[in-house]
Amino acid sequence: MEELDEVRRFGADYLGAFLYAFSKWLKREFEESHITGAFFLSREGALLKAAYETVDPEPSLPLHYLEVSRRALSVPLLAGDPDLGSFLLHHVRLPQVCTVRQLLTASGLSEEQILSFCPDPDETVRRDPFLDTEAGRTLLYRIQEDVAAGAEREAEALEEYLRQFSFSGNCAVVDVGWAGSMQRDLALFLQQTGQKALLTGFYAGLTGSAGQILGPCGLPAKGFWFDGLRDPLPRNHPAGQELALWEILLQEPVGSVRKYRKDGDKILQEREPFEQARERELLLLIRNSAMDRVRDLCEKERAGEEALPACCEDSAVFLREAGNCALRLSRGLGQLVFSNYGETVPLALPRPLHSYLKEPGSLLRDYRRSPWKRAFRRNLFGSIL
Repeated sequence: MEELDEVRRFGADYLGAFLYAFSKWLKREFEESHITGAFFLSREGALLKAAYETVDPEPSLPLHYLEVSRRALSVPLLAGDPDLGSFLLHHVRLPQVCTVRQLLTASGLSEEQILSFCPDPDETVRRDPFLDTEAGRTLLYRIQEDVAAGAEREAEALEEYLRQFSFSGNCAVVDVGWAGSMQRDLALFLQQTGQKALLTGFYAGLTGSAGQILGPCGLPAKGFWFDGLRDPLPRNHPAGQELALWEILLQEPVGSVRKYRKDGDKILQEREPFEQARERELLLLIRNSAMDRVRDLCEKERAGEEALPACCEDSAVFLREAGNCALRLSRGLGQLVFSNYGETVPLALPRPLHSYLKEPGSLLRDYRRSPWKRAFRRNLFGSIL
């Protein structure tokens, strides 16, 4: 019971406070930037949109929920005659050390296709050197035709899905962060299909890599907590420690949109399985507590009371306090799963310490793969740290 109360407090005091403050910031930015329509990107955009509509129940601009994903937006860009090697090296945000399955998933291949081309897709490789080896070049050559054909089909279906929306005027793209790749790929796809769109990104935070992603396309964007486009983050800033956790907490409790496909006259979604099914109740408790707090803060504001929590005034302080609170819940939150192009890893779920004593090398592998390393150390050593 005490732990559930702590979970509710975390949801209200931190996720809820963020949702309220971010929505207030968005409303000001939309007005100052003369935004004519806002697109909240799935899956994090569902909760962001719900909070915004609570803070601004009669918005002066249309709000849309765009059901897309990094994969669903990037693969259609390979339609035509793609340079697949360059795409995997420079366009897709894959880690340097990844599996062959991640490379092929990012190329748009299905699991069945992956297994037909590669008998050991779970082989770990260093991305850049591997793609420059004879084995890597041969693999790309073999999959090229299938990749191009699949991308053509996905591009046709995605274009049909996007036709229901108007991207005219100065449109906002709203997402949690962190580098703007979905904003870029949406802009590139609209351009590829002959639609002109001015897309301005509004994010919870932007890391320094946003300049490499958005800069070449000339796409404007702003960050709420931190903005690496304008101010490089100090090395000791707490922003980088729990990014994966914030991403998961904001996710709509459904699987990610893998792609769109045509079925006669219909456009159908294909979704990945929901990776947090085991922890669904924990996530819903946090999200519901957060939205209750957003409603409470709106009531305070209408009553003329000071609503914005003091901790929201300094992003570094807020993120540090939120991270420390989340750390106390690391046993439960560490079991949440982070997905990245076909690979899913728990946020912070080390094996028992005695198993690492038998196989020391596996400790380093598991630690490197963990997206939430502070919690991994805490869960491994308990109260020692």
